[in-house]
Amino acid sequence: MSQAQWLLLTSQALLWLQLLVQGQLQLPVALALPGLMALQLRPPRHGLPSTSLRLITLSLLVLWGTGLALAPGGGLLRSVSNLLWLMLGLQQLEAQRHAQQQRNVLLLLLGIGLAGLGAQGLAASLGQGLTALVALAGLLSLETGGQRLLGSLRRTALLVAVALPLLLASFLLLPRLEPLWSLPSSANSGRSGLSQQLAPGELASLVQDRSLAARVSFADGSPPAREQQYWRVLVHQRFDGRTWSAADDWPRPEAQAAIAPGPASQRWIVEPSRLRERPWDGRSLPLGGSPLVVSELGTLESRTAQGERQLYNLATAASPASWQTQPPSAIDLQLPADANPRLQALGRQWARQGATPEERIALARQWFRAQAFAYSLEPGTLGPVDPLDRFLFQTRLGFCEHYAASFSALMRAAGVPARVVVGYQGGEWQQPVGGAGFLQLTNSDAHAWSEVWLPERGWVGVDPTAWVVPERIRRSLAESLSPTDQQRLSRPLPGWIEAAATQWRGLDYRWQAWVMGFDRQRQVELLGQSRWQGLAAIVAMGLALTAVLLPVWRPWRRVGDPARHCLEPVLRRLGRRGHRLAPGETLECFCRRVGTAEPAFASALEELAQLYSQWRFAPEDQVASRTTLFLGLRKRAQKLRASLGRGHRRSA
Repeated sequence: MSQAQWLLLTSQALLWLQLLVQGQLQLPVALALPGLMALQLRPPRHGLPSTSLRLITLSLLVLWGTGLALAPGGGLLRSVSNLLWLMLGLQQLEAQRHAQQQRNVLLLLLGIGLAGLGAQGLAASLGQGLTALVALAGLLSLETGGQRLLGSLRRTALLVAVALPLLLASFLLLPRLEPLWSLPSSANSGRSGLSQQLAPGELASLVQDRSLAARVSFADGSPPAREQQYWRVLVHQRFDGRTWSAADDWPRPEAQAAIAPGPASQRWIVEPSRLRERPWDGRSLPLGGSPLVVSELGTLESRTAQGERQLYNLATAASPASWQTQPPSAIDLQLPADANPRLQALGRQWARQGATPEERIALARQWFRAQAFAYSLEPGTLGPVDPLDRFLFQTRLGFCEHYAASFSALMRAAGVPARVVVGYQGGEWQQPVGGAGFLQLTNSDAHAWSEVWLPERGWVGVDPTAWVVPERIRRSLAESLSPTDQQRLSRPLPGWIEAAATQWRGLDYRWQAWVMGFDRQRQVELLGQSRWQGLAAIVAMGLALTAVLLPVWRPWRRVGDPARHCLEPVLRRLGRRGHRLAPGETLECFCRRVGTAEPAFASALEELAQLYSQWRFAPEDQVASRTTLFLGLRKRAQKLRASLGRGHRRSA
């Protein structure tokens, strides 16, 4: 294999590894790509026979179809991307001619771009950049023939460096437009663990997953107090005796796009999710131009495509949120008549003992604190019949969803409208060196609490978990668990690894906020709203393009093929000795004429002319042979140049 083929194969291998780690490959495609790359290590001398090529193509299409059947909800973009990556490996296998290999490099760069659509984190972007650099080095090596590996890499780095001014000017100054269309996302592309239903034990399993859910930074540089860190996502109103869920079929007003007048006080970066609801504090409002609306239930809903990472800004509202004063509906008091009879009896008892909702809540708090409740990640199953009765009066072992579900049902039985809210509580504060801190929310911060309707105050949050285990709210989840659950939840790392991970998370957050999240709003904040922005963009890109092209084009220097560039220093040295190439004279005739005049260099000149002639007329598809000839030509030219220099100094 030639050097160019090795570089292109390396680029394919790097791309396959990234796609495999990021989970973008269908299983059959993930297994087929290494086989195609292995076949490229020893390609047939005259290419694949047409029969073999048809058989391999048919097999790859069958594998791709199998991948679609195994994952039918993969989405259009993922399916098309997998097909392109398969065809890329096949094209590289059958490419024999120079032009075919050039087209394959363009296909490879397109495949890297598609990988970037599915993974936009800092680590993924660096990997994609490295893969693209190796592919460009392969293209340069393909064009220059016999250039050494280090030279190809150095030249690639130089081309990228001189292109950076144009790239930076385009990134900063080109007007940012709203997308005209979007590709349908995968039904399974969401990674957040929250769901539209809440059953006992669901969040207890979820919090053992420490994958990233969201990150938020604050304008004043510090988070609110731990007791105020409730980030609401979902509101569950419907209760069937065991499971709480959203009442999507219940009539309710359409969500309105409330707009905050002030500057941003929170900046959120939320990981891909199956939900249209986004986390927020319930008090702030989205800024103008945001695709977010606040529903009358107090959920922040996105109008953009689901399954994608989203960035949004929130500002502090001047008045209380309107959703908090939205009167309850009949569904906020509904209870199945034949489910959990002991719970309903206890709620009715509180209704008789307490005249106001506040008094009934106080009775509930007193009762929960008096019972021997325990907090655990392994509460066990409650069974299909009267599960909340079993929890409240028998096991008394549960997680946050057990307490929130039971308390909300008890309040309904006591005549107080109530519902369950699911979101996140707390988070881990990250403080990178030399950068602003941010709060990191993971699935282990998932939490459930209750909201009750108080006529004088509206909807008010009540967290019964805090009555049983105050440490869960004041400190962290880990400190509220037993030693056994702490071992199940925590994965301790050495101190230096944790410190390095903190710095990396800070870099990734800044990459997401300032590069991937550089939208029209951020552009206006940076440059200001100016009618001269388009003209400034054209002028800046023109200057940047000039800076890029001048070092590469060099109009003052005669451009030739790589072999001619090797000969130019020798021709200049001979010119100083009075030997100049006549118009129309071939290199072979010139070397013979100079060798007659200077016999000491005759053999070297004759060998130089032969090597040049052999390289010039060698078939283009014999890349290895052309590379060997070019290296020999360059070595002979360097030696002859040195000899001519020494001879010139002696004659002087």
